[in-house]
Amino acid sequence: MSTVRGISAVVGSLAISCMWSYWGAFECFHEGWYSHSLWANLGLGFIQYWCWPIAFAGLAALGIWKPKVGGAMFVAIGLLINGWLFGFQNSVALVFLLAPSLLLGALFAFGTVPRPRLSIALVIGVPALIIVCITIPLAIKVSRRLTAIRNVPLVWANGSETLVWAPPGPGWPLSGVDYSKAKEICAHLSLDGRSISLTELNLWRLPTVEEAERALNRHGHPAGCTYSGKPGFQPCRIEPDKEAPLWNTFSPVIYWWTGTDDESDHNLRIAYNGYVLPVRKAGSGYTAFRAVRVAGREEVRIAN
Repeated sequence: MSTVRGISAVVGSLAISCMWSYWGAFECFHEGWYSHSLWANLGLGFIQYWCWPIAFAGLAALGIWKPKVGGAMFVAIGLLINGWLFGFQNSVALVFLLAPSLLLGALFAFGTVPRPRLSIALVIGVPALIIVCITIPLAIKVSRRLTAIRNVPLVWANGSETLVWAPPGPGWPLSGVDYSKAKEICAHLSLDGRSISLTELNLWRLPTVEEAERALNRHGHPAGCTYSGKPGFQPCRIEPDKEAPLWNTFSPVIYWWTGTDDESDHNLRIAYNGYVLPVRKAGSGYTAFRAVRVAGREEVRIAN
């Protein structure tokens, strides 16, 4: 029975470490990696994404080497993180962090792991291999992003009409904005998109989800995305990416509010990769907007 508990502890900790490794490696380049500084990107990647699989793998190795000490550390760290960061109020943290920590702590403390050297190699090596295999191609991908942003409105043919996308500034903020604030800014935004009027002008608006999908691009070329009418990933000719001229690579914003709501009055938020998600109209550091308006004749002529 002791061996069963030990093997269960190794398998359970390995499964959690692999899950965190997979999630962390992808999210590091999906919602992270937006700084001009390589060291800042690496630091954020470690603190926000990679430390979790590293911590689980390290604790698992300690639990195999010193079962009582490792088990106690699992329990102590699980309680500390949930109490300090979440005050034991976050249900996700309770289910996916505290509960596994308590269970693994007990299994390591009262179990026996056969072939400990091989087990340590597995709990450390497999998550590390997952991180490396995912990180290398994604690092190459983000290194090739177009980053140059012109400080002027972007005039872009969008299906049957030509839209003007707001330049950097109040109509295209670098940080998160909640839905109501985004609507308010659009209503007060000046024609050139550079200032906010005291009175409503109603020249700009949030793009519809269809308009946002059609505008997605990769290396300056349309990605050929269309909105299917359902949430989730949308059909695209090529995979779009977070790059100029539509997105700002050096901003933490990866989602835009749209002017489209679903039947439950949730807003259809769009990610730079084309993913559509119904969300409550509350802000986050990763969600902002880029205002649009229909181009005038002269703007269409110049764009063409």
